[in-house]
Amino acid sequence: MPPSPDLTFLQTYGPPIIIAFVMIFLFVLGVVWIYFESNQNKQTPHYADPDATWRLYQMHALPPHEEELSEDEWQRWEEENAEFDRREQARLAEVNAEIARRREMAARLAQEQAQIAQDFPKWLVDFAESYGIQSYAGLVKLSQWITTILTYCENNFAGRMPIKRCYQAASEGYFGQAPNHQCYGRLFFEHLSKTLARNGLLIDGAGPQGRKITDDALIKLRSKP
Repeated sequence: MPPSPDLTFLQTYGPPIIIAFVMIFLFVLGVVWIYFESNQNKQTPHYADPDATWRLYQMHALPPHEEELSEDEWQRWEEENAEFDRREQARLAEVNAEIARRREMAARLAQEQAQIAQDFPKWLVDFAESYGIQSYAGLVKLSQWITTILTYCENNFAGRMPIKRCYQAASEGYFGQAPNHQCYGRLFFEHLSKTLARNGLLIDGAGPQGRKITDDALIKLRSKP
């Protein structure tokens, strides 16, 4: 049987070894604790004092305290408000007046158009619009202008309407004043001759002598078909 190990040295060196091991362990543990504590302080933000933060916010975010207005300042403020209200009321009254004016104009125009449709044949209304004549008064003048032309032709051109002689007579003032300047030229009389023929007021081809005026031309001019 082998001899037992000699452990007597532990009695001499054991306590110092244990003490040294414990001190080393505590030293290492302290180093580790210091390392983790240092890292935690770096990662964790430091918060300012709440009261100081609130005072700083009030200083920069809130408006400065306004002193109470004096009696004169209050009176001036009230006068300015009253003037502002007066201007707003005036503008509102102007807007309402303009709306009322436009409504009245639209109603008057609608009434006028209804009267035109009742009193004039549609072909005459369409003919007038091609020369910028849309009002009731304008249509009356155009109807009178055409009546004067036809009457003059009846008395001077043997009941016919020669285009060239008509626009020459118009330019010399034999038909009086036209509804507008567009009613004096040759193109107007050419258009008028074709329109009157298409609606039964003129017959028998054109030619130098012009189309013949029908016996009921003036009646057709004033009445709807």
